[in-house]
Amino acid sequence: KWATCSWSECTYNESLEIIMATINKIDILDTDREKIIVHLEGNDELGDIMFWILPNTTDGSDEWAEVTAWLAIDGNNIDDDLKQYHDKLYQGKREIAYPPIEEQLDMQYWDSVNGTTVWKDKIQEIKDTYPKG
Repeated sequence: KWATCSWSECTYNESLEIIMATINKIDILDTDREKIIVHLEGNDELGDIMFWILPNTTDGSDEWAEVTAWLAIDGNNIDDDLKQYHDKLYQGKREIAYPPIEEQLDMQYWDSVNGTTVWKDKIQEIKDTYPKG
């Protein structure tokens, strides 16, 4: 049988192999701020689950009970360390979406000849699709 213990101990299977370990830290996940990622200390060799993704408010699960106990310890809190990575994610997505410079220059040339806004429209479409943080 599975035995679950408090946040400071581990969870073991029938062979007493560690399958889940202590909470290491918790970050807010997603731009919609509706989830958290709980980083766990574990043993990769045993195939441990190294994180949980949970709603940002309690859902009554055993995992949330452990999160609640961990957060009750002075100094433990939910961090926002992943936000800095998400805030820069748009840059890479935009870079891939932008047409090559040669193509952009060609668009600008033909826009000036034809009185159109194809280039501006394309760039705005990309900026709207991948907004800054």
